[in-house]
Amino acid sequence: MKKILFSFATLFLGALTFISCSNDDDIQPTEPITISNGAFVVCEGNLGSKIPGSVSYLDYKTGFVANNTFLQVNGRVLGGTVNHALIYGSKIYFVSTDDNTIEVTDRNLRSIKQVKTTDLLGKKKGINPRHLVADGGRIYFTTYGKCLAAIDTVAFSLKDSIQVGDHPEGFTVANGKVLVANSYYGTGKGTISIVDFARHTSVEKKVEGIYNPQDMYVVGNDIYVLDWGEYGDASQNYAQIEAGLKQVVAKNGKDVAETVVANATQATLYRQQFYTINAPYGAGKVTYGVYQVATKKMTALNIAVDSPKSIAVDPQTGNLFITSYTLQGGWPAYSKPGYLQMFSATGKKLNRYNVGVGPSTILFNTEVH
Repeated sequence: MKKILFSFATLFLGALTFISCSNDDDIQPTEPITISNGAFVVCEGNLGSKIPGSVSYLDYKTGFVANNTFLQVNGRVLGGTVNHALIYGSKIYFVSTDDNTIEVTDRNLRSIKQVKTTDLLGKKKGINPRHLVADGGRIYFTTYGKCLAAIDTVAFSLKDSIQVGDHPEGFTVANGKVLVANSYYGTGKGTISIVDFARHTSVEKKVEGIYNPQDMYVVGNDIYVLDWGEYGDASQNYAQIEAGLKQVVAKNGKDVAETVVANATQATLYRQQFYTINAPYGAGKVTYGVYQVATKKMTALNIAVDSPKSIAVDPQTGNLFITSYTLQGGWPAYSKPGYLQMFSATGKKLNRYNVGVGPSTILFNTEVH
């Protein structure tokens, strides 16, 4: 029997609560209908070239992409290195790592509030916010100040904060706990923090086989880590190795991530399927695929993108979206506008759109009925 609730995961998942069967169980709730009107492409810009972040918007009805939409609506730039964003309710939240801010807008990108993370947490803890997750009326975010914090969605005031590991990146919230990927800035010493805000505890654990974790996923009782692995030395041209989407299991009483379910450097979870990109630094070939959690089967996708940056799936259509840098002289042009490419769920190319510089996050403008 496979052991899922292993040491640190036990702290995270706790005792699962099952609802006993009753006559009410025969009543199936109606599945909400999700309607997508378009897609926001959040572009981080380029710090070295002093190019600020921006937002491009693809309108499904017209098929037209409007670039620099935040600037057009607000008369100012969004910020530097806008590396993550999310939609929660009627609002959109953007993280500007360089400016230590979380920009809050409505769905039309009109600014509602600019939250300064260094004002909330202090200059040391609030520096360089990175990733966002929404849950239970709160917006959680990590910072390079070894902090996980939460703000409310009305006054945007600080509700809680706690210390996590070094250079935290992505994370997930489930069963009242938070799993945080501590990257340790690519030094190969990455860890996972398990945070319980109710008890105000944070436990940092080293997981065998995890080197540079970037994101966390919980599917049922299974825990997955997107790990960027390690980098070789000069003799290996600093090639990226050991990267992958890894399932963490227990073995001989230890936390290990020996099960690589997909060779991947980017992943998105959609209906218990991981859509993946494997584009490690130094690799001569980029591959794409779909990993089915239920069957544990990996299927390759015949997709061609110049230099992939991010991946997402439209929740209504199931279409796959991948952003990319454009190429210049055979290399990614990090200071040039990129593009968004749309595929069917099976990998058939549907369309391509020009977007801003460094397209890092894809959000879908959805309505739930």
